[in-house]
Amino acid sequence: MGAIPADVRPIVQDQIALLETGRMGLLGSWEGRPFSLEIEPDDNGPRSDDIPLSWRVKIQIDAPNLGKLELDVALAGTQASVAVRPDAKTTKGQALRDVQAALASTSGELQSSLDARGLQMTGLSVAPATRPTADRS
Repeated sequence: MGAIPADVRPIVQDQIALLETGRMGLLGSWEGRPFSLEIEPDDNGPRSDDIPLSWRVKIQIDAPNLGKLELDVALAGTQASVAVRPDAKTTKGQALRDVQAALASTSGELQSSLDARGLQMTGLSVAPATRPTADRS
């Protein structure tokens, strides 16, 4: 690592970690709202010649009209299953029903978007997280 300039070392270390684990993480901001993104092979899914065919994508975001959400997308080949988990601490009762209704009303758009990318949505669920989403504030 001594030959690598100090300002580039964190990037190189991240790339090495990605190669070792197959897992990538990203913290960022979308329209001023912090989010986290993780992509990793799904160890429970099918494999072919040591290459995972199944992936797990996890996103946490504090959406302006929906509150804190945790999204879990399971990708297996061309099939996608989406689970949306509102924060159980802050989204209860009518607020939870409002989130469920808002997401259900746009599920057709999600399906169309996945279809356009060659993916078939095999499931969509909206239920409170069993554990509170991480507080990134």
